[in-house]
Amino acid sequence: MYTDHQWWRCEGCGACFFAILVEDKTNIFNDDLEHRGYRPKPEDWQRSMDEASACPRSRDKSCTCEVHQSPPTAYGAFAWST
Repeated sequence: MYTDHQWWRCEGCGACFFAILVEDKTNIFNDDLEHRGYRPKPEDWQRSMDEASACPRSRDKSCTCEVHQSPPTAYGAFAWST
């Protein structure tokens, strides 16, 4: 199973979104994908961005630092699910 935490900002209105993408790769024929989005409070979004940016290799999925071992918890209001 593969989990990715994402931070998005709308180019049109500037709204901030936090998303979690979970992809089940246990079976090569299985394309199960769960993508949930949340609309956090601005201060929670910035705090979680700051926490994630604390790792110098933030895009390296194999990194085992404290930041990567402790995913953000401030999700905010539910925005979407696919």
